[in-house]
Amino acid sequence: MTATQQIPKTLERVSLKNHLVGDVTPELFEVVSEKIADLANNEVLCSVDYVQIAAAFTDLMRKDAEIPMPPFAIGDTVGGAVVGTVLDSKSDDFAPGDLVFSFTGWSTHIVADASRLVKLCLLYTS
Repeated sequence: MTATQQIPKTLERVSLKNHLVGDVTPELFEVVSEKIADLANNEVLCSVDYVQIAAAFTDLMRKDAEIPMPPFAIGDTVGGAVVGTVLDSKSDDFAPGDLVFSFTGWSTHIVADASRLVKLCLLYTS
């Protein structure tokens, strides 16, 4: 965590408000604000830096999705993979500043059990 980053008190996530019928419109989604509770043992708080966007998400927004994954339910966080930066951790495996990967969906921040995160290692070559 850099000196300018602070531990947030809330996060915002994109929630499915209605199942998709026809075209994707803003009315399908709702931005939900949630209070971030104190971390429990083995939990990690991360900022979300990058989110995955895939055409398959439109199929998952349909109630009758015909792909081999369960569709999003109303109220679910939409999206898939994210890359983020650890801000706070109650896990021995993660420290502030670590870069992580997870399937937690579109949000500004995530609180996840350490078992749901994969630490990323950046390799630089010259």
